[in-house]
Amino acid sequence: MRQWKEWVSFRGGEGGAFPHLQVLCIRHCPNLTGELPCELPSLTTLQICRCQQLVASVPRVSAIRELKILNCGQVLFGSPPYDFTHLQTSGIEISNISQWKELPQGLRGLTILKCVSAESLLEGIMQNNTCLQHLILKRCCFSRSLCRCCLPTSLKSLRITTCRRLHFLLPEFLKCDHPLLERLRIEGGYCRSISAFSFGVFPKLTRLEIYGIEGLESLSISISEGSLPALDILLIHTCYDLVSIEFPTFELTRYEIIHCKKLKSLMCSLGSFEKLILRDCPLLLFPVGGSVFSINSLRIDNCDKLTPQVEWGLQGLASLAQVSIRGGCQDLVSFPKEGLLPSTLTSLVIESLPNLKSLDGKGLQLLTSLKKLCINDCQNLQSLPKEGLPTSISFLKISNCPLLKNRCQFWKGEDWQHIAHIPRIVVDDQVLQAALQAFDPSFLNKFKLSRNDPPNGTIFCYVQFRHCSSPTHLHDCHGPLCFTLLMIFGEKRRQTIFKVIALQNGGILNLQSSSRRKLCHVGLCGA
Repeated sequence: MRQWKEWVSFRGGEGGAFPHLQVLCIRHCPNLTGELPCELPSLTTLQICRCQQLVASVPRVSAIRELKILNCGQVLFGSPPYDFTHLQTSGIEISNISQWKELPQGLRGLTILKCVSAESLLEGIMQNNTCLQHLILKRCCFSRSLCRCCLPTSLKSLRITTCRRLHFLLPEFLKCDHPLLERLRIEGGYCRSISAFSFGVFPKLTRLEIYGIEGLESLSISISEGSLPALDILLIHTCYDLVSIEFPTFELTRYEIIHCKKLKSLMCSLGSFEKLILRDCPLLLFPVGGSVFSINSLRIDNCDKLTPQVEWGLQGLASLAQVSIRGGCQDLVSFPKEGLLPSTLTSLVIESLPNLKSLDGKGLQLLTSLKKLCINDCQNLQSLPKEGLPTSISFLKISNCPLLKNRCQFWKGEDWQHIAHIPRIVVDDQVLQAALQAFDPSFLNKFKLSRNDPPNGTIFCYVQFRHCSSPTHLHDCHGPLCFTLLMIFGEKRRQTIFKVIALQNGGILNLQSSSRRKLCHVGLCGA
């Protein structure tokens, strides 16, 4: 309503003209002036956006749960102070607070957008608020350095997003005590260095995120003597100018450094953590200046200089269970070297290694706890190791490895003998499951058999079913013969195929199903 100029109010009965109105949204009314209706007892949501000429007071409604005021003239809170006891965590979202002298009482969440000279905000009106827990500063601008930082001590989360001239904000902010702050995210903006970050003023900080800060060349974090930081998650993403990072000893659940193209140095005593992810850091060298004594999961993606080496000492990390190497490593021809990884490893992912030609059989055989092996997009990988794969493997996935695909074909591939013992196998779009188990030959009574079996002969029998949800239960056969059953499940084009292989002391079997399932194919060959 671009031509709307005035809200003409009229008094109704008890509760005003709109006693049951719960949601009021006024958007894109650039010529609207005057007052807003003041009696809205049921109002829970109020949004006023892009009403540049509006000069009004916010209706005094204690039941309001969501308040958004963006790009307006002067929409003010009157006196005495408002008490928004029902505001949700999202709280107030507002762009112009230059006329405010204090925050509404009871406010728990506040988002401030496009605030010019935001330093006056942090130096003044927030200091007396004891309820504010969540604050977002988005696309604000700082025109000078802060004289003091008076953020409420009740803050639990702070997000600073795309704010200009961060170098005016951060030095003073990093000096002040934030006793309850648990989550801090700094995203976008410009700052050349963060060198005074001490966990002494962030005793309860558990999550620190630094995203896309332009010009940031160095990051240094310290802890006070005798203090133990509560930090659990540390994420550093898309800082293209970052060259060096320096950290003390941490015990982290999750530690990520991603898309830092110029990062060369990671100076840290890493201590212990659950998951470490290094991605798209082509110049990064292996961490120095300390040692890792406990790690559960390591992932390295597209870090050209981080080719795994025995000297890293990973083989001594008994807690290391998962390793993933994806991309980069241009000089890696064979993997993993003998003694590179610990015997406790349960999962290994190898992906997009263009020059990888072979898997080190001796290195793999030492991984006696390995359960999962995934090999993806290794175009030059020629074959599986002649020593075979560890017998502990229960899942094998091979994708987009053209030289391996034919070698791993069921029963007839040159490398099939090295993987036939694995219960579940996935090769490109074909899903295979294999389960090797001993069973009694009683299943033969489920079929009409005609056989001419020499007493000590050997027979290979192949049976294929379609549209079966589970393999046939085979039992009640009488005879002295001992069998081994290998079931291979394949899934293709929404059809489930079961292949039953029976090794028997006997002759050629001609099987016909007496069950309701349709027997599609019987293959017989002497072994």
